[in-house]
Amino acid sequence: MKSSFNPSFGRFNPNFQGIRFIIKTQESWQLFLECAVNENIYEDIIKPIELSGNTDLALKYYAYSTVAGHEYKHFIDSNLSTLTNYLFRLKSNNSINSRLLFESLRKKSKAIGLPIQEWILNSNSSISKVNGFIKEYELGENLSDYSFDENEKNAAIGIQKQNKYLRNLFANPDTKIQPEHIFEGAAILVQMQDIHNAYGEQQKYLFLNTLSKISPKYTKAIDALYNKSSIENNINLWSLIFTWSILGNYEFDTNPFDSCPSNRFTILLKNVDIEQTSLNYEKDPIRVMNLWNDQLGYPSTEKSLKGLIDSNERNLHNLSKISHIKEQVYTDILKGLTEKTILTKKFINQFLENPQNFIFPNKIIHSVKDRKFPIILEFECDIFLKKDEAESLFDLRSYDTYENEVIKLRRGVLKYSSQKNTIFDDKVATELKDDMIASEYLYSDSRDNEDFEIPKRTLRQAGYIPIEIELL
Repeated sequence: MKSSFNPSFGRFNPNFQGIRFIIKTQESWQLFLECAVNENIYEDIIKPIELSGNTDLALKYYAYSTVAGHEYKHFIDSNLSTLTNYLFRLKSNNSINSRLLFESLRKKSKAIGLPIQEWILNSNSSISKVNGFIKEYELGENLSDYSFDENEKNAAIGIQKQNKYLRNLFANPDTKIQPEHIFEGAAILVQMQDIHNAYGEQQKYLFLNTLSKISPKYTKAIDALYNKSSIENNINLWSLIFTWSILGNYEFDTNPFDSCPSNRFTILLKNVDIEQTSLNYEKDPIRVMNLWNDQLGYPSTEKSLKGLIDSNERNLHNLSKISHIKEQVYTDILKGLTEKTILTKKFINQFLENPQNFIFPNKIIHSVKDRKFPIILEFECDIFLKKDEAESLFDLRSYDTYENEVIKLRRGVLKYSSQKNTIFDDKVATELKDDMIASEYLYSDSRDNEDFEIPKRTLRQAGYIPIEIELL
């Protein structure tokens, strides 16, 4: 019988400086509440389910009760990884430029061509096709009257250039393993260790084997490690391999694929005797990573990470010098980018001082229990609560109001994660994510992304008509 177990209840987005849970069904909501509240969940709920033989339901509890560690590992790696930081810099530039274009276009018309940069750069060829549409629906000025200044044209050209990098950065044609497999593999190792600690070794392997069958992207890189008999079943060493794989440096390598996590992972397994070079790796993991760097001709881990700090700070400095950035509409996104740059630098310095806390699953699980990071829940199903009950659980970010003080939840930050001692302010984190995703909706080649539903709905509610240029 086909398993009903579905692992997709987190949705990591590097634009959000914290962790996200996506509640898609009533069952997901109940599972989340039980796992978040019940400190004796194994004896009270899971053990009776195991005894009844309901494996699918037991798997859901294993997964939901340990997903925080999985998502927190993504959060850590997105701040340490040179790839995700490189992507973030490209996207932050695109966000500023696309916001400039949107602010210009919305004053002229309710019709917003997408991708927004192509609308401006190809406007002459597109104008005649859409003028009739604008006139029929009284959306604003005739497009023949549009004019764009040098700042706007340069912004559009800048987005085009950045998009060329973004299109190819994640798809590595030279390897079967792709970057997402590395990031997911690292996060699954944390979750496996958490399941092992809480429920046992048998449950850990049940989770891994089921996941491998129904969603192999999560376990593809782990499967590759299983084929290396000399390092078989060594979760800490595997975690070190994944961490090393994400720490290439795009500033120093002329070929971007030299720094690609999947390329580094593949080359390491093929060319380095990991068993011989990893002696005492738990005591001094950076020494071992630099042994691998030396053998493969890569810069040291310290050099790569300090170069990453320099790249991020230089990018922020350059953005802050853009003439229109001081306008009110850009202040929120610039504040978020500043906080993100500071946080990444803090993580890197802490990593260089105590790398074990960022690499090995048990250390990461311990950090999760401190809950010093924003946790946001986003609801894709109808969950109704009394407003005062909802406010006891969340700092509400978005909801619909009904009679008798009842609300339908859309987004909320968990109360215990919305405190002043968090490593990133939840309000700033939420606004930065929203700004980055809204901008990405405007400039991306495609609007086929679950995260784009909110900006799409917001645009339409404000009376704008998004028009896909390729459909004209």
